[in-house]
Amino acid sequence: MWATRIALAVVAVVVAGGRAAAAPCAGTDACLQLIEASQRTTRALCARFEQTKHLSLLAEPLVTRGQFAFREPDQVLWRVDEPAITVRIDRNGIHLPDVPGLKDEVAALAPFSAMMRQLSGLFTGSLNAVRTTFEVTAAPDGGAIRIHLVPRDPQWQRMFRSIDVWFAQPEWIVTALHIDEALGDSLDIQFSDLHRNDAVANAALDAAPLHHD
Repeated sequence: MWATRIALAVVAVVVAGGRAAAAPCAGTDACLQLIEASQRTTRALCARFEQTKHLSLLAEPLVTRGQFAFREPDQVLWRVDEPAITVRIDRNGIHLPDVPGLKDEVAALAPFSAMMRQLSGLFTGSLNAVRTTFEVTAAPDGGAIRIHLVPRDPQWQRMFRSIDVWFAQPEWIVTALHIDEALGDSLDIQFSDLHRNDAVANAALDAAPLHHD
């Protein structure tokens, strides 16, 4: 279960800021252009996250906290506080700690590796690959921009229905995401304590040893 929750969380990918109030754009193309222009300057990001997993078979949601980090071109790290688990994703795949059962669980989620690399364009302002992989719509949502992603690949459609990602002013970085899974469960992630293109963000991916699957 932990690998599933972490892998789904990575899809988003995602980082923090506060939401402002004026409508920033009109229509998908204009909103995506605004995000692309801002994200082209992103080199590294890190933030705290709170992840809430809503399961149809459980009355109470499962809440996980930890740290997220991104460094161009496609390096992603998710470090869970409890239990202490660090997962890294890059162009070579998913890199895991030696936790019994974790590798087998992530092996079943291999399609996420390619999808996560495609979604790295959300951080770097390169949305062409994202639009190839997903049906994309974007619109103002209060003072933020919400991007709605529906996977085109039938294999991914069997895993989840859609992803919503919110970008907040003034720098238009990802502040939150919502994932609707194919079987009816859902995942929400909120980000806080953002660092972007500074020493803290640049060092975040070097803070834990790398384990290869």
